[in-house]
Amino acid sequence: MAKKSAVERDLKRRLLEQKYAGKRARLLAVARGREVSPEERFQAHLKLAELPRNSAKIRQRNRCQVSGRPRGYYRKFKISRIALSDPLGDMLARIRNGQQANKSVVMAPASKLRRNVLDVLKREGYIRDWSARTNDQGFEVLEIQLKYHDGLPVIREISRISRPGRRVYSKIKELPRVYNGLGISILSTPRGVMADHEARANNVGGEVLCQVF
Repeated sequence: MAKKSAVERDLKRRLLEQKYAGKRARLLAVARGREVSPEERFQAHLKLAELPRNSAKIRQRNRCQVSGRPRGYYRKFKISRIALSDPLGDMLARIRNGQQANKSVVMAPASKLRRNVLDVLKREGYIRDWSARTNDQGFEVLEIQLKYHDGLPVIREISRISRPGRRVYSKIKELPRVYNGLGISILSTPRGVMADHEARANNVGGEVLCQVF
C-alpha cells in the first residue's frame, strides 16, 4: 500500500494541473505559434516558466486506484500488476508491512478468497477482526485490525506459498507442520479455505495458500 501522503500529494498536483490547464494551453499555443513574432513567443515562454512546476501534467504519477502503488501500473485497467495478478499475496504484504510500521489497521481490496483467509486468521487469533466497507473511489475494501501482544506483533512470519506462477498442492498426509505445530498453513480445499489442523480433521488436502507463525 502506498503512503497516504504520496497519494494526497499526487491528488493536489492533479487539482493544480486542472486549475492552470487553460492558461498553460493558451501560453503553449502562443509559444509554438509560427504566426506570432519571436518577442511574443519569448514572453510566452517566460510566463510558462512562472507557472507552478507541479501544475505540469508530467509531474503526476500514474497510481493504482485500489492500492495507490505507482509501479507496475496497467493504464487500461488503472490498477497495479500485483493487485491484479496476485491479490492474496498483495494482502499478505500489506499485513506484514503494516505490522512493521506498528499500524493498528490496514486496508486491502476485497475478494472472496481474501475474506476466507481473513476468517481463518481471525479464528486462529492472528488478527483482531476485519470488516468490509466502500472507499472514496467506490471500491469495496477490507479493513483489517492487526493484533499485538506486549507491543509485539502476534504474527511473526506470514508468507505466500502457492503463487500464480507456481501452484503448490499437498495431500493432507504429506503436509508438513509449521514450526512443529506452533504455526499454521492455510489451505484452499474442496470444503473451503481452512487451517491445516482443520484440513487434517476433515481428511482433505488442497492448495497451500500461505503459512503463518
